[in-house]
Amino acid sequence: MKKKIWLWSPLIVCLVVILYISSIQIPGIPGLPGADISFIHLPLYFILSALFLRIFIEKRRSFISAILCSTMYGILIEIFQLFLPWRSFSFYDIILNFIGSCFVYIFISINLRKILLIPRIKS
Repeated sequence: MKKKIWLWSPLIVCLVVILYISSIQIPGIPGLPGADISFIHLPLYFILSALFLRIFIEKRRSFISAILCSTMYGILIEIFQLFLPWRSFSFYDIILNFIGSCFVYIFISINLRKILLIPRIKS
């Protein structure tokens, strides 16, 4: 039981944090009129995808499942933002969510190659 709590708790916290950040009104960055803070999607969805990966790691196609779940959550958040007068739906945000989620696969692939000392195949 403790193992399941340890496994699921960080994921639930991350989901709640993303929901909270996505639902508040965020003012622009002072001194930069029209500045966009969309860059926050990349690290948030990187972390979310990594936490989903912890859940799915023993399953087949765990990377695809983690990327799919985190991207679908991002789409649900964008739909939720349709109903908030101070927020708006954005396909650009969905793309950033997907890219942030895919970074987990890239990051782990590169680091596993280094850790396991797998030689690169030269073509």
